[in-house]
Parts: sequence; structure tokens; C-alpha cells
Amino acid sequence: MWVYRALLSAGFLLLAATGARADCTSASSPFDQVYCDIQVFHQADHQLNTDYADLAKMLNPAEKSSLRLAEIAWIKDRNDKCTMTQDGYDFVAMDCATDETSARDDFIKARARECSSTGCVDSELAKESD
Repeated sequence: MWVYRALLSAGFLLLAATGARADCTSASSPFDQVYCDIQVFHQADHQLNTDYADLAKMLNPAEKSSLRLAEIAWIKDRNDKCTMTQDGYDFVAMDCATDETSARDDFIKARARECSSTGCVDSELAKESD
């Protein structure tokens, strides 16, 4: 679903007070659906940030730098992939942003498992994704 940036920003402000997983199947209006989609994205983004921070704690400075550069590149790629501009307005496909964020979280969790078991591989940390 494409969401206008202003609605996206407003949704993030509203999300600060809630923590429950959204059931978006019962949204009764487009505004309810947007709000719900933003909640689901916010949860995925929060989980990614938590798992990223946990992984970063396992890394030496050079590995952290590789991971950070890959994360910056991934964010740009996600934003490019999930955003479109039409008639001077920016729209975000929330399902795309959520899917991309969840996939990145899976990648980060895999790196953490790798670091814990066989050791960190810098070339893997430097990737945007699998």
C-alpha cells in the first residue's frame, strides 16, 4: 500500500504510545489500514534496530564499520525500492518497506549466529543482504 509521507510521519507519532501487534485484516477504512500498516512496519523496524545493536556489540571496530556502511547502503536501497514520487508527492509502499526490513533483520540475525558460532566474516558483514 502506498502511503503519503505526511501520513507516515503522523503514524509514527501515534505509534509511540502503542506496542500491540496490529491485526490489519479488520481495518475499516483506508486511514485505519494506513495506521495499521505503519504499526506493523514500526514493529519490524524496532526489531531490526534491536538485533542490529546486539550484533554490533559482538564486533571489533573494523567489523562495525563494515556493517555500518552496508546498513547505510541497504537503507538507501530499501528507500529507493519502496518509495515513488507522483505529482510532487512522495509515497511509501508500506508492505514493501516492512518486507525489506524483515528480510534485513533475518540477515542481521544470521550474521549474529555466524559471529557466535564460527566467528564473524567481514565480507558477510559488508553485504547489504544475502
